[in-house]
Amino acid sequence: MVRFIKWFWRGWPFWIVMGLAYFHYFMVSQGYIQPEDVNPRVALVSQIMGGLLVLASIDSNIGLFHNKNLWQLFIVWLKDFPMFSKNKVIQASMTIMETKGGAAFISAYGTPETLEEKVELLFKQVDSLRHDLTILGQETKAQINKSHDELREVIQQTQDSIEDVKGKMTALVTDGIKVQYFGVNMLIYGSITSYFT
Repeated sequence: MVRFIKWFWRGWPFWIVMGLAYFHYFMVSQGYIQPEDVNPRVALVSQIMGGLLVLASIDSNIGLFHNKNLWQLFIVWLKDFPMFSKNKVIQASMTIMETKGGAAFISAYGTPETLEEKVELLFKQVDSLRHDLTILGQETKAQINKSHDELREVIQQTQDSIEDVKGKMTALVTDGIKVQYFGVNMLIYGSITSYFT
């Protein structure tokens, strides 16, 4: 029974309009009201209500993605009217700063005179190069790890944004479409009622 009630309630846009139509038909068929008197009013109210429901649904859909509602967009549109808008002068200034990071290695050696001094100088230079390469390797590894962490953070933010959009789209499709469907049903009912006036 609970499953039936849930299934039945999922179709609320259809059932509410059908209930209103049945009530309207019952009142007219039993002679409680005259169709000539009530049909134009029912048609007008149904069409206005349906249009407002569709408009409200569109407004909520815009709010999901632009964080603005229809009224705010209308105000912006009015402000952009050419007779009201004034020319704007934009001044820009720019400062360029260049920075570069890295390690600088300086070694100073005397001028060797004997063969042993030259060999000793070569060993010192090789040791200095090893030391410099070790430091450079550590700095490069640290920079790679930092870039890796920043990239991981950007990927996580992107995944969060995708999930947010996915949630908004799901809400739009599941919830918003029912209100739009109800509004369209009311418009159709109002049109049919006005035809029989």
